[in-house]
Amino acid sequence: MKKRNVMAIAITLMMTVSMLAGCGQRGTSVDEVAQSSGSTNANVEAVNLDEDNLKVATAVASMDTNTTRWIAGMENALSNYPNITIETYDAGGSAETQSQQIQEIINQDYDAIVLHAVDVAACASAVTTAEQQGINVIHLNFGPDSPHSGGITNNSYSLGTLVAKDAYERTGGNAKCVAIGPPVALSSTVLGVNGFEDTLAGMDGMEFLESQAGDWTTENANTIMRDLLSKYKNDIQVVFAHNDQMAIGAAQAIEAAGLTGQILVYGADGSADAIKYIKDGKMTASVAIDNELMGQTAMQMALYAMGAGVDGTQLSITPIINEPQTLITAENVADYE
Repeated sequence: MKKRNVMAIAITLMMTVSMLAGCGQRGTSVDEVAQSSGSTNANVEAVNLDEDNLKVATAVASMDTNTTRWIAGMENALSNYPNITIETYDAGGSAETQSQQIQEIINQDYDAIVLHAVDVAACASAVTTAEQQGINVIHLNFGPDSPHSGGITNNSYSLGTLVAKDAYERTGGNAKCVAIGPPVALSSTVLGVNGFEDTLAGMDGMEFLESQAGDWTTENANTIMRDLLSKYKNDIQVVFAHNDQMAIGAAQAIEAAGLTGQILVYGADGSADAIKYIKDGKMTASVAIDNELMGQTAMQMALYAMGAGVDGTQLSITPIINEPQTLITAENVADYE
């Protein structure tokens, strides 16, 4: 692995960590990792971030609004480094394609990868190989269980907790609730539904009926919500969908059933479409996630890892930064337009 030495990046990352730090879902904080693991390889070759030509790959599960905002943040983090190029690889939702793309990135001798995983298990081996080849891997939201240089997440478990608490207050503690969760391949990592269900379990009067796995799309969530409404004879008061696209699909099914305003609909991402639905009274709230900041922070972590000579193969745990979360509701939606 090549060692980089740039104090400016270290300072930038420490400032970012101070704003966003917290325990990760599958890892631990950056400071704890630094204290518990020797992550610098004294035998690596030194390079100059300001002068050497370096390459960073962005490997994403698929291209959507969130991905576009992540990439914008990454490009912003690289704005002062004209010698560092960035290339995006779109897996199109295929775990097999993404594993092949990571191998291609390794073969092309990139210096770092910012990864949004399709399947956290399927890409683990390829990520380990990348780290062994001296390529730092930083994940965005979903990363492999195998140790790697770092990651940033919106901590979906606490996201579900936040939604449950708001639903409790809005319903007066008396509601039947359902959820539309992540794809099955991500269910052990994307824990928002777990946080939602666990929090509701401790609330008298709040009943969790069931969750179903979605595929992140509006169309699929629309079908799931229609089936849930039929199954429970419209006796549902709250639905939490794990992203805004699925929340919008649920809201469309609720509108088609003539139940808009009678069922609280929650999403996550704070997308422009969700903001419009909140303004129109078709959605209750969306958890605001600053995807551009997440992309910028992920790239700053990658630059820090390269600059500090972080060697992911020497880590037993992955350092993770959590992004703070707030609810966008009718009361504050004007602040997010």
